[in-house]
Amino acid sequence: MRTFTVHANASLPRAEDHVRLVKEGMARWAIVSPLIWFLYHRMWWEGAAYFGLSILIALAGAAVGFQENVTVLLGFGLQLIAALEANDLRRLALARKGYQTIAITHGSDEEEAEARFFANWSHALPQGSDHPVTSAVLDRSGSDLGTVGAGQATAYTKPKAPVWPKQSAQTEEQPQPAAPAEEVLGLFPKPPSLN
Repeated sequence: MRTFTVHANASLPRAEDHVRLVKEGMARWAIVSPLIWFLYHRMWWEGAAYFGLSILIALAGAAVGFQENVTVLLGFGLQLIAALEANDLRRLALARKGYQTIAITHGSDEEEAEARFFANWSHALPQGSDHPVTSAVLDRSGSDLGTVGAGQATAYTKPKAPVWPKQSAQTEEQPQPAAPAEEVLGLFPKPPSLN
């Protein structure tokens, strides 16, 4: 399972731009070419900084008299640092554009994480949020994402219909009340009353 942070900006004109998911960890494609990765994600300042540092390493290596191997190793080191920090830089770029971090979700890929988020998000996208919501809270809403028992894996089925925006309360079928179950606190059942 991969972890994604969910960023929203409901004030943008296009609905496709309202929500962005950013993966935690290293950006694999940024190892190949950080400059192209930055430009693809419209991170102009970060791309310019990377390009400038690359030129600076090449010019400093030639001016100081480093061997070509040392200059190449410094360049690869810069690429590795850029790949490790690329997703965090993307979060900062989204924050500069007015996006707010509203949730953390999990999935085997971005599509599954997005489907999990929208399947459990029942109200309008907020304009801002100070406290991110973890996917553990989102996954406990009783949605049809599967249940996990001892030794079982979570079963995920792709939704057959669009999951966002959700239908209004008048058109949705009212769920049947579930049978009363013993309340569980964390991993342990509620202790019996001493009365």
